[in-house]
Amino acid sequence: MIKLFVEGREIALPSDISFEFTSENRLFSNADGYSFDIEIPLKESAVNSEVFGIVWRMDADLDTLKFSAMLVTPQVTMQGIVAIVSVNESTLSIQFLEGRSVQNFEKDLEEIYVNEIEIVPFDVPLASAPPAQHWMSYDQGAEAVAIPWVNANSGIVQNNVVKENGIWKWDPDNRGLSYMPYITVLIHRICDKIGYSCDIRSLEESRFRHLLVCNALPAALAVSDYTAALPHWTVDEFFENLEIILRGEFEINNVAKSVSFRFTEDILAGIAPVDVDIVVDEFSADIDTMNDDKSDLDLLKNISFKDNGSRFWKIHSCDWFVNLRKKNPNSSSGWIMPGSGYIVGDDGHRYPEGERIYKCLVEFDSMEEFVSKFKAYEFFGFHRNDIVQRNLYYIREFDAYFIFHSTDYVEIPGKGWFHHYELIQVNVFGDYIVDPDDDDSVEIQTVPVPVDMAEFNCAFLYFSNSDDSSVSGDEVLNFGTDKDLWDGSGNPTQEWIDIQKAVQPLVYQSIEAGESSKSEYFDKLYLGFWPGYQPFHEVIGLCPVTSNVVVYDYFKYMPFPDFSLRLNHGFARGVEGYLSVDPKKLYKFSFLSDSLPSPRATFFIKGKRYVCSKLAASFSQNGMSRLIKGEFYRF
Repeated sequence: MIKLFVEGREIALPSDISFEFTSENRLFSNADGYSFDIEIPLKESAVNSEVFGIVWRMDADLDTLKFSAMLVTPQVTMQGIVAIVSVNESTLSIQFLEGRSVQNFEKDLEEIYVNEIEIVPFDVPLASAPPAQHWMSYDQGAEAVAIPWVNANSGIVQNNVVKENGIWKWDPDNRGLSYMPYITVLIHRICDKIGYSCDIRSLEESRFRHLLVCNALPAALAVSDYTAALPHWTVDEFFENLEIILRGEFEINNVAKSVSFRFTEDILAGIAPVDVDIVVDEFSADIDTMNDDKSDLDLLKNISFKDNGSRFWKIHSCDWFVNLRKKNPNSSSGWIMPGSGYIVGDDGHRYPEGERIYKCLVEFDSMEEFVSKFKAYEFFGFHRNDIVQRNLYYIREFDAYFIFHSTDYVEIPGKGWFHHYELIQVNVFGDYIVDPDDDDSVEIQTVPVPVDMAEFNCAFLYFSNSDDSSVSGDEVLNFGTDKDLWDGSGNPTQEWIDIQKAVQPLVYQSIEAGESSKSEYFDKLYLGFWPGYQPFHEVIGLCPVTSNVVVYDYFKYMPFPDFSLRLNHGFARGVEGYLSVDPKKLYKFSFLSDSLPSPRATFFIKGKRYVCSKLAASFSQNGMSRLIKGEFYRF
């Protein structure tokens, strides 16, 4: 016997009820379960008329109207919602949705933008407290940190510090502090503001509890709401973007008004495999012959970071470069990559280096082996034509590529011109490649925060659509620290404001437009790990960590296996099996089952392993049919 409860009341169903229900694997389609149209009586049923009476109201939007629902049969029980498909005087056509299919339908959070809501301010120490108290970890109870960062559009260091007698102190020229929150704290604040409960214990107990949202605004702008530093994303988009980089799933229940999070790896580990004993029918076909495309399978799409603005981005994201070297490790002709160092002209002046040709791929098992190889050079004194700067180096220990980068070119009396080198990691933020023959990829806007050298290594933030071409170099370097640009009360003068408008036009357009027309300061979400101030920050710099190995002081290194945002190393953890399927070959099986299995389970059919993309079953007055139809890909 089939029953459908809507808003807690059992509704009347026709005696000849019949509909198809599809349960999809959200890793492939970002959907879960949904039914095809179910027709129910309206005029002849007092209960149905009462429950669905709102459909007759003039202000009712049938496209967004929804009702909490529970579908109950002897075989399955499912929670979800009922959506209205169509209505006439006598009948109502509805659709039952569950899981992610509900989130895809609902519009509750589509009009709420995260950069426009006002959240409760973060609990931070007094501004007069020493820097170390503003750099504490999530485990120490910190909600946000005020680490140094550079406004890349002006060149000014925010939250600047100086060291006196071995102790960090705030730079007296600071015009206040700006904060970067831990991601878990920000999620809770957003959920609290929109009135949703929040259960993200999986995140809070993982390495990602140390993940900072590095978007920040200069304190001098006096923007009171932190969320103004976030991209102009809806709440739904905010969680969708985080899902990709966290490799997890946010469940948003707009009926219960709740948000929860679990890692995909943990979800899959908790789903028991399914043994199919009785196959009724089977069919296989090449995707190409079905006019279909493997790009419909979300999990099998390549993923890339959006350019994070770093001056080294072309080196940090260059799969083409690494792939060419893999195919031709000792090509006599080599291949070309944009230069990152300097050359000296006949006039003795330094000029940015143009393209550089790399000849060989040299591999080492460990970083220590690599470092030992070149210790004799003391990382200074490489002649420009030395073979080392023409090689690409691969370190198996960290699955990482490096090149030598010239930071200076100096003349040593009596010996000639020499380079001062440091190591630059190549393709550290390269793509997550599933299909190397597919040039398309999903570009994500949650990106590793750029880290570069200012007074010390720190985060660099790039405002959206800013243009500093109208401001001279001296103005850029001096504004904000020149005392003439501030009045006696500590407020900016008109001269300072005019310079800010030129350096950060979008910021000031937003401020002058007022609350009714907010633009975004950033179009990306900058991320980086900060486990609190640690002794290693004395050597690597006061910067967030984004890779599994950090090189500092030209040639020293430090491993960070738990603080990596790399897409091309460890990103597929928990879903590796899915990546071994042949997306061009689709298998269809019909089998008998007393229940509707999870399409996310591993299926064993005729001794072979399959991953399921979707299952379909028929429902009638007697409940669910035992015949299940499925679409699969073989491991």
